[in-house]
Amino acid sequence: MNLNSRSTSDKSYRRLTRLKTTIKMLLISSTSFLFLGSLLQAQTQSLSAPGIYLQPVPSQSLVVSPQQKQIASEPIGLRVPATATWSDTRIHVQQGEVVTLKAQGKIEFYERKYFDKNIPTECGPTGTYHYSEKVVDEFFPIPSATRGPAPPYALIGRIGNGAPFYVGSQKSFYAPASGPLFLGINDYDCSDNKGFFSVTITRGGYLEPFKQEEVVTAAAVPGRPVPNSQVMVFYIDGLRPDVVREMVAMGHLPNINRLFVSGGTWMSRNCTAFPSDTITSNGTMWTGCFSDRHGLKGQVRFSRLKLVSESYLEPLGPSRSARLLKPQGLDGAIHKAQSASVGKLKGDAAAESFEGSTTSGVQPLFGHLRSQGSDWATGILPMMTEVPPLLWTRSIVREMPMLSAHESYKYVDDANTHYTLRNLMHRDRPVTVVWLPETDSISHKSSRGQFGITRRTIAEADVHIGHIVNELEKQGKINSTYFILVSDHGHHGGQETHLKHFDIANELFHQPRQLSNNGGWVGGGMGMSVRQHRFWNRHPEDGTQDFVFIDGDSDGAARIYLPRDHFHSGKWVGEFKPSSMLAYPIKQGQQPVNLINAILSSRTTDEQGRQVHPIDLVMMRLDESSILISTVDRGQAVIHRKRLENQKWAYRYQVVTDVQPTSEGFVKFRQVSAPITDPLGLSQTITPQDLNRYQTERDWLRLTADTTYPDAVVTLTRHMLWQKNLEYREPEYAPDLVVTARRGWYFGQQGSTGTMHGYPFADATRASFFVSGPNVRRGARIEEPSRLTDLTPTILDMIGMETDPHDFDGIPLRQIYESGSSQSSIMQPVAHTGQFVPAVRKEPLYWEQLNLNAWNGLNYVEKKPYPYLPVSINRPSSRLDLNNIAYNMIAVSDWNVIKLFDDIIAPLSSQKVQVLNSVERFDQNVRSNSSGWISEGVHAVDLPMTSIGDYSVTSLGNMQRINRTVDWVQHRGLDLDHLLASSMGRNQLPGTHLLHSGIDGTQYGVWEVYRFGQRIVVQVLDENLLNGVENGTDRMVNSFRKIPSEVVLSPQQSSGLQMVSHTIQDPNYRPTMQAFQQQEQMRLRYRHQQQLRVPPSSGPVRSAQPYAAPPQESSPNGSKSPGPQSPDWQSRITLDKAQQQRQ
Repeated sequence: MNLNSRSTSDKSYRRLTRLKTTIKMLLISSTSFLFLGSLLQAQTQSLSAPGIYLQPVPSQSLVVSPQQKQIASEPIGLRVPATATWSDTRIHVQQGEVVTLKAQGKIEFYERKYFDKNIPTECGPTGTYHYSEKVVDEFFPIPSATRGPAPPYALIGRIGNGAPFYVGSQKSFYAPASGPLFLGINDYDCSDNKGFFSVTITRGGYLEPFKQEEVVTAAAVPGRPVPNSQVMVFYIDGLRPDVVREMVAMGHLPNINRLFVSGGTWMSRNCTAFPSDTITSNGTMWTGCFSDRHGLKGQVRFSRLKLVSESYLEPLGPSRSARLLKPQGLDGAIHKAQSASVGKLKGDAAAESFEGSTTSGVQPLFGHLRSQGSDWATGILPMMTEVPPLLWTRSIVREMPMLSAHESYKYVDDANTHYTLRNLMHRDRPVTVVWLPETDSISHKSSRGQFGITRRTIAEADVHIGHIVNELEKQGKINSTYFILVSDHGHHGGQETHLKHFDIANELFHQPRQLSNNGGWVGGGMGMSVRQHRFWNRHPEDGTQDFVFIDGDSDGAARIYLPRDHFHSGKWVGEFKPSSMLAYPIKQGQQPVNLINAILSSRTTDEQGRQVHPIDLVMMRLDESSILISTVDRGQAVIHRKRLENQKWAYRYQVVTDVQPTSEGFVKFRQVSAPITDPLGLSQTITPQDLNRYQTERDWLRLTADTTYPDAVVTLTRHMLWQKNLEYREPEYAPDLVVTARRGWYFGQQGSTGTMHGYPFADATRASFFVSGPNVRRGARIEEPSRLTDLTPTILDMIGMETDPHDFDGIPLRQIYESGSSQSSIMQPVAHTGQFVPAVRKEPLYWEQLNLNAWNGLNYVEKKPYPYLPVSINRPSSRLDLNNIAYNMIAVSDWNVIKLFDDIIAPLSSQKVQVLNSVERFDQNVRSNSSGWISEGVHAVDLPMTSIGDYSVTSLGNMQRINRTVDWVQHRGLDLDHLLASSMGRNQLPGTHLLHSGIDGTQYGVWEVYRFGQRIVVQVLDENLLNGVENGTDRMVNSFRKIPSEVVLSPQQSSGLQMVSHTIQDPNYRPTMQAFQQQEQMRLRYRHQQQLRVPPSSGPVRSAQPYAAPPQESSPNGSKSPGPQSPDWQSRITLDKAQQQRQ
């Protein structure tokens, strides 16, 4: 073969080779595109199916080929010194490349001082939230403490000059950009640090999940609790479940992780009631009912009959809320006697009215337990019969600094934990509740809430939980105890922005009306006197009964009470007419005001000087079965409810427009058949058929659980309406309107960098609900939505108590238990849909699914308060407040003798030893590890809690010691009785039961009388005397203030100003009315054609197409304007047909 032919052959060969290579590449590329297409399709499907997660793949990762993804580099090891903020790893990463970092080791960052005995001095790569108070306002590389959610001293990273990110002990992520990788320490000053972190870096491969999670679907077979169990409830006030999950993923909260996240089950779609505040939520938690049954509608109750307000958040608040439900003990006996006396003097109807107006008759959790001869064990709670529990004040005085009653909210977690360990753990009670409220109180007062310094509080709560669980392990009760971690609500704000305050009481209602020189209303507020609890901003023109009462300060919801008919009527009790809110006279001679529109159209200035609307929803009761919801930019809707045959409620959500008052006092409106938008945003995710038909409460929960307003159709209606057991309370305590703040705003007189609740938004209504214990699934997430109404039925189910399901609005949750079924991975039918899904599936959980992305710092611009606020000497946050002075004086008798030695003597010594802690540890060890008679004897003496007041034999501490000594003697007597009786073949000696029952009854009676007297003393001292002095002083000081309700502007000031108009543009109004007009024209044309005489030569008349029914005008009382389905329309159509036949 010659050279030319060989060359030609080589060229052909090379061409053929290139052709084969090209074909292979095309095949690989097409396969890759198919793979990516299927992956993207799967991701799209996962977005449409809640709870289904795949490995997250950002768009930037597409620059890396699948071959490169599957090849991981060899791990590179290096050290990150603690003395440098940033260290160059000399590794250059590519955008979209998978980077996996794993770290270990410890660094030392702080030299401990005596007063910092509980602060760690070293930490691992995850950092620590147990940091010193001196660093809370420092500027860390990633915002920490008061400035952000990152833990100080943690391992962090950045790419090039990009934003720093948290690494911790492990992080697997897609590189957001190309550039050199830097690692460092999240410390504002690394010069005094010691040590290093060892880090291994792997490039390529696939994302490593945080863990594998078991997802329990609605098809899972329910299980049952094990018998002979007890329940320990950790109630962390305001705890957000998404924050818990993120902190656990970051390597923190070891006890919560071990017990609840990795070792238990999470109700991932759990909702609280509305408003999402402490009191209403507690009523819902501990009764299993909504507020339309238990009656706790807000933080304050205002009586239209007495024109006085009472707070559920003051010292008597917990007892007041418990007595509203169903009085217990001596309170119950007194209430029954009062009711019987009223019945004998005035008849049965008066007795029924007395009972209905003073109590709701709903049994709380402790009432169910007491009906079975048992009880719960708890420290202080927002709802309880004791004020406070006996000896609890000694625990709070032990924990807080001397004479610091004004800061007692910072030490309640420590006090309740200490009280539980010292006084509750030895009690044989089926249910124990430990309330840790500081997460909520610190979130309100401190910057960014749970995205700021509150994370330190949550970490401390985790330590408290660990102490209690360890004590249960020592007592051998851990395997027979169910643990519940629950919160009453979530929190709004702090994640993306600071909240801004709108003083609805003063900026809107009290602010004087601005009039032009010709008397026209051209600006300002409503010019109405305003009252809130212990607050009155009064205009001199208004009488003592001319005011608006508002329950809602530092909250996301407000309840508004007005005089009946018109502002100056002086009439507070009477029939509520919904039409009056659409035309409410506030001054004689002026046009009535549409209060709903006036509230919605109100404006205020934000931090950038822009005029914005701070109001989100305004709600009004229409009748006993329906409510109206209004917004400024999303139209209006009506929710109807009705009873089903099974006595359960069903609801229908209708978007409406053209809302008008009627002369009969009702409200009429037109239904929108094809809404553009709606107040709750449901028309964007739910079909019109589902919206317009009645559905059960559980169905609405499933439909709305993942929306902006979870479960709002049910919770808003339940709050606005009242059931039959509250029919005597409704006329006295029902508000006229309920208002919620817009996202990013809250109602309050003062600005705050903290976060709030009360809203119907998801972040405020999503309450924590974790469970662990025997037979409970581990590391599981329940997809089926739940409510806080399910808490009490679930607790009673855990302890094996039989109850009537009709006593609750909730149900016992049983999917949390292992069912023992081997068919968990097989497709099972879902009861409410009929679809087949696996009962349980395993899913990888990645960091980005838990990352809340709140790492950026936020700037806070304080808004000035309303300039015409009244002066008040009531300053609860001041040490010089009258109540705080009194409490500090009373607390002296509870000062711990041993702690006094520590506080005064120990700091002068170089030894870092606290005598009180040593004595308490010795006392606790003896009680936990000794025989019964020794343990009870040590507990009876209670040496560590000896206080100054115990010099008197009649002190509470000594009376409790006597009481426990009597119990000790009884138990030893029962042991001896059993020994003697068994030798005689009997269970007990004759008379033993009668003797001990008499002793127990005497003890119970003595302490019931003591508690009752204690509450009376607190009421006289706190509410009558101290509050009376403060309120009287405030009235006297502010009597000299003369802020008129109207201000007349000069011609120059009023020039160019227009008359105040409260009109609102409803997005659904114009399309609905245009459709109505078109349908009306078709109807008239049809009738005209039916009435025309037909010429003989024209042939048969072709009838017009049937027209669609026009939107019906409706009102909640059932009246409708004539429509095609009404008798009026039917009679007209029949007449037309008869006339045509005659022609």
